[in-house]
Amino acid sequence: MLITLAVSGYRSIRDATLPLEQLTVVSGANGAGKSSLYRSLRLLAEVAQGRAIASLAAEGGLESTLWAGPEHISARMRRGEIPIEGTRRKGSVALKLGFSAEDYGYAVDLGLPAPVPRTMFGKDPEIKSEALWVGESLGRANSIAERRGAVVTGRDSSGRRVELSRDLRPFDS
Repeated sequence: MLITLAVSGYRSIRDATLPLEQLTVVSGANGAGKSSLYRSLRLLAEVAQGRAIASLAAEGGLESTLWAGPEHISARMRRGEIPIEGTRRKGSVALKLGFSAEDYGYAVDLGLPAPVPRTMFGKDPEIKSEALWVGESLGRANSIAERRGAVVTGRDSSGRRVELSRDLRPFDS
């Protein structure tokens, strides 16, 4: 059973970590983010089935699914003195999804590739990083496998970190 769902940078959800029970009811006003929460959970399931990139394409591409608000919410925005509006991004874009279950957890970070001149695929999303771990939260000691770009590392039978692959394609999980 899933016990926690984490979503960052997806549609109207800037950053949310939700504890889950056997039955979790999500309610709220129109525009509060309920549909974004459900869609993020569906996208996480698509990642598990190897269909993350196709699913993002069906939603209009990664840029259509990203948090459209500002990178940082100011104190004045928090107090309601000025509206929360999107701004030109300075940092890299990221869509992060993850969950923890009673026995293990998984997290994925999707983003855009580094700019390459004269390519038709500069807006195609790619998996930047992934992690799989034992227990409720990721830590150095309980990590089973981690991916950074094309490199995947895991643990051997003695618990030492070893490289498993150097050439994982950006769209494969």
